[in-house]
Amino acid sequence: MARLLDISRNTVSHHLSRVETTLGPDLADVRIRAALDLAFCLAGGQPDAGFGAVRGRPEPTLDELFRTEPAHAWAREFLRPLQDTRGRDLYATLCAWIDANTDAQRTARHLGLSRNAVRVHLRAAEHLLSRDLLTTGSGIHDLVHALHITGLHPAD
Repeated sequence: MARLLDISRNTVSHHLSRVETTLGPDLADVRIRAALDLAFCLAGGQPDAGFGAVRGRPEPTLDELFRTEPAHAWAREFLRPLQDTRGRDLYATLCAWIDANTDAQRTARHLGLSRNAVRVHLRAAEHLLSRDLLTTGSGIHDLVHALHITGLHPAD
């Protein structure tokens, strides 16, 4: 990020620390980063541009949005390629990897696999999902959201 903004890494670190202090959550947590990314996308970068403010309704929570049938349909479709993995349980690896905050070593210990096996599973999942999972960005965020949504019950 420092290179992209043409500022020092220390400056970026300082700004992120201030954001973390202001917002409260741990920005090192992949789930928090994914939720914040989605919130910024939904708001269009404008604090008062959320659709609740525009339509005069209370703004729904993230879980309320995730409980909708369109969200469930998207999550099911997103994760569908993981169903045919020729004996590898990529879904379990991905869940454990997200639970381990994207730490391959902790994931490996939890699953009783080698770290290299975890990375092979992640590379296979990247290919199947057509998303970059091993670098910070929207691929990981999409995965976090899809796994979270599929763990929720759709609204009645």
